Amino acid sequence: MLGWSQSVGLLRAKRYLLTGDAITGEQAHAMGLVSDLVDTPEECEPAAIALAARIAALPRGGIAATKRSFARLTRDIYRPAFAMSLDFEMETLAGDEVRMVIERQLKA
Repeated sequence: MLGWSQSVGLLRAKRYLLTGDAITGEQAHAMGLVSDLVDTPEECEPAAIALAARIAALPRGGIAATKRSFARLTRDIYRPAFAMSLDFEMETLAGDEVRMVIERQLKA
């Protein structure tokens, strides 16, 4: 949640997290949550494979170092908040309220 709110902005993240509204592919792209769009579901896998092939063709050392850099940056920025957020999420998921909402949705 915290990394997501940093990506899309705190106010926008709160709006979607509090309402539970769905985000379309176009909205996710505009917010920077996804990097690429395809027109049909059938195009998704070939596009992902093509992108993966481009990355795989690059020097492995550079790719590995880039991945480690992003992982370290993410860990260093979000570690303190992640534990707190996870505790709150687990507390919520373990409550009766979530079960009641799920049951209500299944009956609808």
